[in-house]
Amino acid sequence: MVIYRLLDFCGWHRVCTVYSKPLLNRHYRSKTMPDSMHPPALTYTRIDAVARLGYRVIYRLWKLYLRIAGRETFGAQVAVIHRDRILLTKSSYRDFYTLPGGYLKQGETTAECARRELSEEVGLADMKGLFRPAFKAISRCGGHIGHDEIFEYRLEVERDIFIDNREIVFAGFIDMSRALHLPIDNLVRQYITHYHTNLMTEKHSSVAS
Repeated sequence: MVIYRLLDFCGWHRVCTVYSKPLLNRHYRSKTMPDSMHPPALTYTRIDAVARLGYRVIYRLWKLYLRIAGRETFGAQVAVIHRDRILLTKSSYRDFYTLPGGYLKQGETTAECARRELSEEVGLADMKGLFRPAFKAISRCGGHIGHDEIFEYRLEVERDIFIDNREIVFAGFIDMSRALHLPIDNLVRQYITHYHTNLMTEKHSSVAS
C-alpha cells in the first residue's frame, strides 16, 4: 500500500472537504436516474475540477500499483434498496456505476467500513432500517486480489441523497432490471443476479408452504 499511503487518498478527502466548507449548501441531491439513463449535467467550480483531477490521478496510480505489486485488498459496499430499486453511484474517476463503498481502514470491520462509506459518499449517516451482510466476492486483476463484502440496507421510505460533486458526481435509485442495462461494475451485476435468485427462491418457498 505504498502509493496509497504516499498519496494519502484519505487526505485528499480532507483537502476537498476543507475547500468545500463555504460551499456545503451546494451539495447536490439526487433521487432518480433521468430518462436518458445518464447523470444530469451538474455545474461545478474550478476547485471541483481540481478535486476530480486529483481523484482520477490517484485512482489510476493506485490500480496500477495493485496490479504490479500483487496486493490483496479488502472492501465493503452497501446495496441500499427501496422496493425493487437500488442506489447506484458514479464517481468522477470511474466510467461505470457502483455501490457506495470503499476499502477498509486499519482496525476497521467490514460493517464499520460499509457504514462509514455510506455516510461519506451519499450522506446516509442516520441508518434506520434492515442492515445485514448479503454477498461476498473475490476478484482478480493481474496480481491484485480483491475481497469485497456487500451489505444490504433496506429502506421503508426513500431518503434524500447528498453528494459532494467531486468524488461522487451522481447517486440515485434505479430499478434493478434497468440497472443491468447500464455500464455497472461486475460486482454489482453479480449482486443483482444473486438478489433476484434469492427473491425467486423466497417466493417459491412461500407458495409451497
